[in-house]
Order: sequence, then C-alpha cells, then structure tokens
Amino acid sequence: MNHLNVLIQVDTNGKRTIEDIVRDLENQGLEIDRVLKRVGVISATVSSSKISDIEAMDGVLSCREDRSVQLPPKGPEFPQ
Repeated sequence: MNHLNVLIQVDTNGKRTIEDIVRDLENQGLEIDRVLKRVGVISATVSSSKISDIEAMDGVLSCREDRSVQLPPKGPEFPQ
C-alpha cells in the first residue's frame, strides 16, 4: 500500500465545517498533518487507494498529491 502526502481543498462556504470534514477524514484512517482553516486546506497522509473516496466526500473540492519544489543552488548560472 502506497502512502502519499496530500492537500485536500474543502468548500469553506458549504454546509459542512472544516472540523466536520477533518473528523470524517480521521475516521477513514487519514493522518492529518495541518489544517489551514482560512484557506480551506487540509494537509494529510493517505493511502493512494483512498484518493477517489476522499474526492467524493461532501464538502471536499479536490485531493491532490503534495509535491516539493526545490530551487537550484545559488551561482552565476542561476541568479536569484
């Protein structure tokens, strides 16, 4: 079973609160890392097989893999 770090965007104007959605996600076995209430984003770790289940939840707009971005080292070839 492959586990992924994901960002879950929720509908902040919907009928469900972000706390309700977090509770449901935890009940499905997700490990919640951070909840960013103001922007409606939940950072979590999940089995890759559950992504479609999460996207189908009431109040969830999207569930995408969290990816890292790294800048190249400073140098004359890469001015910053």
